[in-house]
Amino acid sequence: MARVAYRIETTRLVLRAYSPSDAALRKEALDSSLAHLAASSRRPRVAEPLDAHLEHARRCRGQFDLDQDQIFALFDTKERRLLGEVGLLTRAGPGARELGYWIRAEDTRKGLMTEAVRAVVRVAFDVLGVERLDIRCGVDNAASAGVAQKTGFVLEGTLRHRKNHPDEVASDDLAFSMLRDDFERSAAAHAPLRVFDVIGALIDLGGKPCAAPSSS
Repeated sequence: MARVAYRIETTRLVLRAYSPSDAALRKEALDSSLAHLAASSRRPRVAEPLDAHLEHARRCRGQFDLDQDQIFALFDTKERRLLGEVGLLTRAGPGARELGYWIRAEDTRKGLMTEAVRAVVRVAFDVLGVERLDIRCGVDNAASAGVAQKTGFVLEGTLRHRKNHPDEVASDDLAFSMLRDDFERSAAAHAPLRVFDVIGALIDLGGKPCAAPSSS
């Protein structure tokens, strides 16, 4: 059985599977960024009660444990602030995952999401063993498109009048993909990180260099 990455450490970030105790941190992160996230969302963004964030954390952890969707909570290195999420979603089909992400308003334009996405991309190919990753974002979502391009994804084209949920407003999407050959040529293939499994054991990344992130 392939080992599953439950925790990723980069130079400035920690990405890990959710714990129910993260619910309050998630609520604070989203409540502080409603207007920022609404600008690129197809659904209304409203403040939700703590119980909704607790349910989200429990559901994400359950899916993680069942080898379904893998939603990583994104933290600073001290894990005192939740900065966002990066997810590997199974809806892309066999041998593939769709990558989704968001970051709180005050932490944009710092290169943090690019750092996080590169780390998760490396884990997807070197640990999970995918053959393709997809990213979809609205045509007007320049920030998400920029992260995809800086990570090495290839723009395939525009998908017209799309939505993922019945309550979404349909809009045009940019469709990006990354194949294994693209990954090997990308900065993500050499992203400095450490990866740990569910019991906290370090995962070997297929013999590739695994630079220890800075502790600063």
